[in-house]
Amino acid sequence: VPRHIRIVQITTFGLGTAISNTLIGSARQGFTNSSLYGNPAQETNQRIAGDGLRTYYTWGLWNECAGYNEPSKLQYCTRTRWAHRFEPTSTLLRDVPTAYASTLANLLSDEARRIKSDHYLGDWSQTAFYFLAVGVVLLAFMIVAVGGSSSGRGANCAALGLNLIVLVCMLVGTLIWTSIIAILKHRLRGQTVSGSNGVPLGIEAEYGNALWILWAIDAILIVCFVPYCLVSKIHWVTPFGSRLYSSNLFFFLSFSFSFFFGLPPWLSHPTVLTPTLIGLYHRPPKGLKGLK
Repeated sequence: VPRHIRIVQITTFGLGTAISNTLIGSARQGFTNSSLYGNPAQETNQRIAGDGLRTYYTWGLWNECAGYNEPSKLQYCTRTRWAHRFEPTSTLLRDVPTAYASTLANLLSDEARRIKSDHYLGDWSQTAFYFLAVGVVLLAFMIVAVGGSSSGRGANCAALGLNLIVLVCMLVGTLIWTSIIAILKHRLRGQTVSGSNGVPLGIEAEYGNALWILWAIDAILIVCFVPYCLVSKIHWVTPFGSRLYSSNLFFFLSFSFSFFFGLPPWLSHPTVLTPTLIGLYHRPPKGLKGLK
């Protein structure tokens, strides 16, 4: 299990060259990468608007983080928020120094069509979040209220219906995230700065490791759904149903506790989170707290 889990990652290594080629006159002559990017030696958890771009930006379900060296070594993370919006342009504009803010804003404007608008990405990322949240809540209800140990065709049909709804919610949430990242990657690929002889924009988007965990969870749900169909068809619950219940219980513990990892500290006690083996929370590295 990776120490730092993220759904999407953006790098800005070449953005300095793109901005430099956009500037004119004395502004271009006085430009250096050190004036655009922040200080890699800056104390962690410190973030002031306009203090410099970071080279790595990562987003999870609850927050966003940024740093200089690699995705697992981050300089700051925002505070966790319910249904955190994926808005890369706004994030970059908050960090870029004031002297280059208007230049970057022009490069990333909706009119330039180099990057998908924050409104589009934010709305769809929130939609994906709610589908995933509904899937977890319904799965909890299925385990508590229906389970795999209940007898009777009615209980089996209810479990089958709930499992189908959970599967659909999780698949839709995963597909939305996969789609918006794919659109962003496609939009950024091959983008150049106008009038600069084909200088690349210098921003790249990548799928995060959490996306593959999401697809793995979907696969687990599909595997669970097939036995539910068999149980409902042949009316055989024991011992097959008990194994099915255990499978869903393990999945619920491993996923839902991580999903709600950003709740108050008493819910994050090790005795509560011990069963968590996989999850989607965009967890900051040790010692890195969330910023506003």
